[in-house]
Amino acid sequence: MASILRIKPAASTTRKTTAGAPRVRSIISIVVELLIGGSCLGRDHWPHCYTQLMAGGGVRGGQVYGSSDRNGAYVKDHPVRPEDFHATVLHAFGVPADTMIRDTLDRPVRITDGRAVASLF
Repeated sequence: MASILRIKPAASTTRKTTAGAPRVRSIISIVVELLIGGSCLGRDHWPHCYTQLMAGGGVRGGQVYGSSDRNGAYVKDHPVRPEDFHATVLHAFGVPADTMIRDTLDRPVRITDGRAVASLF
C-alpha cells in the first residue's frame, strides 16, 4: 500500500532590517494527514480536532497551545477555528485581521473573520 503525507507549503515575505538589508520573514505551517490506499486514517471521522505545527514568523518555539480529549476526538481547551489560524498567519506577516480587500466585483471584503492567537508570539 502506498502512503501519502500531505504537507501545506510555507508562506514567506521579505522585510527590510534596520541596516536596510532585506530580511526574509517566513512562517512554516504543517498539517499532517496520513492516507493509505486512498483512505484517510483517523481524521476523516474525527473532524472536530486537528494538529497544527507552526514555526518561524515570530512564533515562540516549544509551545503547546490547547489540548484534546483523551481520544483526540474533540477540543478540550483553547479551540482555534480555521479563520483564527488564518488571522494568526496574517498577524505573523504584520497584516491586521481587519484589513479589507476587493473581490472580483470590486466590493470590499474583510481579509479574515478570525482572531489571531496572539499568545503564540
